[in-house]
Amino acid sequence: MRTRFFPLLLMVAVAVSCHEKEDASSASAISSHTPEAPNPSLSVPPVIPSTSNSAAPVAEQLNTVALELQELTFTSDVNNKEPVDVLLTAETGKRVWVHLRLRNRGENPRKIIVQFTVNGEKRTKVELQVDKSWSYRTWAYNTLRAGDKTGKVQVTVTDDEGVNLADTSLPIANKAQTKGYGKK
Repeated sequence: MRTRFFPLLLMVAVAVSCHEKEDASSASAISSHTPEAPNPSLSVPPVIPSTSNSAAPVAEQLNTVALELQELTFTSDVNNKEPVDVLLTAETGKRVWVHLRLRNRGENPRKIIVQFTVNGEKRTKVELQVDKSWSYRTWAYNTLRAGDKTGKVQVTVTDDEGVNLADTSLPIANKAQTKGYGKK
């Protein structure tokens, strides 16, 4: 019975001694009296430090799957979850919509942040949820001011982990120019 528990006790002793600080003389004294034990790094799974105070299991924290931005379209409006056209230039005083098609293959909903910047000035910041989907559609808009006669509307899209998914811009003109939208 004692021989069956000896390997287990030996592994516990090795694991405990690995966490203690020792000077070189005590380490050599212990190693000269101890039979060679298996390398604990080969038999013990790695410990992954958590950056949050969450009690969520480590496996759940590692299950984050990257969001994929499949399509980003500047449009003058969204109807039935689709862009009505493609904006080539934005018009002063009008809404500029950005329609996004994303893929979330993870088990949990994710969030994205859409930041509109007009001529270097941050304007609209929208946080949107992206549910688990092969092709999830969502959108946001910014209304250009009367003084926004030239320049550009810039849109930056980042995910909830800070990964930049898109950074694109659209010129501002007196009159909007559009073309038909063809689903990709």
